Amino acid sequence: MTRYDFSKIDPRTGMPRIVERDEDHIQLMSRMPGRSGYIRLLQNRVNLRSVGNLRLSERLYYNAYTRTLYSAPNGTKIALWHAYRLPNGQRAAGWIED
Repeated sequence: MTRYDFSKIDPRTGMPRIVERDEDHIQLMSRMPGRSGYIRLLQNRVNLRSVGNLRLSERLYYNAYTRTLYSAPNGTKIALWHAYRLPNGQRAAGWIED
């Protein structure tokens, strides 16, 4: 959902400016990252500052070539992309680049 800031109207177009939120960048688990790097696996996709995401989210390294999760770029292999479980045993609901 796109949010607009109607207090700041662009004089050239007459349109309000779009407000960027961190929640707009949350991806579904069915969409894998396109490149290797650190990602944060989330417990829910509603709010980044929810209790579940603050306590249960995991920051892991994703290797796009092998589609596996690691503790660090040269660390130990943790699990495949869809087989990973959060500390409470639940599957991750979404991810965001970290």
